[in-house]
Amino acid sequence: MARPCMVAFLLICVASFSARAATVVWLDNNTAGVTLTNTWNTSTSVAGYYGANYSHNNKDVSSTATYSPTLPYAGQYLVEAIWCSDSNREKQATYTVNHVGGPTVVIKDQSVGGGTWQTLGTFDFTGTSADSIVLTTPNSDGYLIADGMRFIDPATLGGEREHWQIAPAGLTASASSTINAPQNGRVPQAAVNASGMHDYDLDNLLDTHDASQFGDYISWMSTGGDTAGWFVVNLGDEYVLERIKFWNFNSAQEKDRGVSQGDWYVSTADNPTGRNFATDPDWSLIVNDFSFAIAPGANNYNSPDVIEMGGAPARWVALDIDGNWGDGNFVGISEMQFFQREAPEPLTLTALLAGAGLAGGYLRRRRLQV
Repeated sequence: MARPCMVAFLLICVASFSARAATVVWLDNNTAGVTLTNTWNTSTSVAGYYGANYSHNNKDVSSTATYSPTLPYAGQYLVEAIWCSDSNREKQATYTVNHVGGPTVVIKDQSVGGGTWQTLGTFDFTGTSADSIVLTTPNSDGYLIADGMRFIDPATLGGEREHWQIAPAGLTASASSTINAPQNGRVPQAAVNASGMHDYDLDNLLDTHDASQFGDYISWMSTGGDTAGWFVVNLGDEYVLERIKFWNFNSAQEKDRGVSQGDWYVSTADNPTGRNFATDPDWSLIVNDFSFAIAPGANNYNSPDVIEMGGAPARWVALDIDGNWGDGNFVGISEMQFFQREAPEPLTLTALLAGAGLAGGYLRRRRLQV
């Protein structure tokens, strides 16, 4: 009689390991579902905005922004807004949330808190066209910012980290050259230390990279003329390398500095000093002539290139760069993430599954989710 109870308990345990996709509805200042009335101008002058740009009311007190989400069902949603802060922003930005219980007014100071999602509250919505949020201002003291808005079903929040990511803290990087280091922070380490990375889709993964005009402190960039150099990462230990995620140089103005094509090599040597990867015996070619996508130049850069490394043993990884997307002087990289092949389950869970007769097939079938 104990076996069915054990199986039920184990199914609960196993379920806790599986990813759950969060229900999130996104709106931005320039997307369908957002209506701007009277005076609004778009800008990218101040960092911290969501998407391609943000809108400001040019201190016109009559301007309004209405966010009308298409929610998949009626129910409770957490509402969050994002804006870019500056001392000249409106300190009494007024968000009127129209929900099942009627209108609720939420006041936010947009001179602070920029670049991060700010909670307006949790509300019951109808799942119809009656749901909306209207942004206004009571005065012309500052610039009112209309930017991103998201609606999240709290019951769907969850998900599992990619446990097999090699921790950024253990990575070190070098490159054929680096511009203005360390004054502007465009050093190789900035492309492997998770700087500029965020979790915008609520799956607990740092999988979205910010835009920056020159990549200061969140990207690596070469010196002038070095558009076909190299980039080397020391993983800190030897791993069975499954895949790499790669975010290209992400700048609205200079995204053509991103890598366009290159070759991927690995080495298990303690210190492979040579950088002529094609002929040095310490290096092995894994992926030849990989074609990289150009970055979007926006803060919601969440579609990196995925390079499958096939379980190659690696302590070092090298990208031999063939060229960029057209810039005549520089090449750059925003971020890399490295993932080892999945390790066995912890002994405790394995033993429990074995005791219930469930081990084997389940463990063999689990694979890294991307």
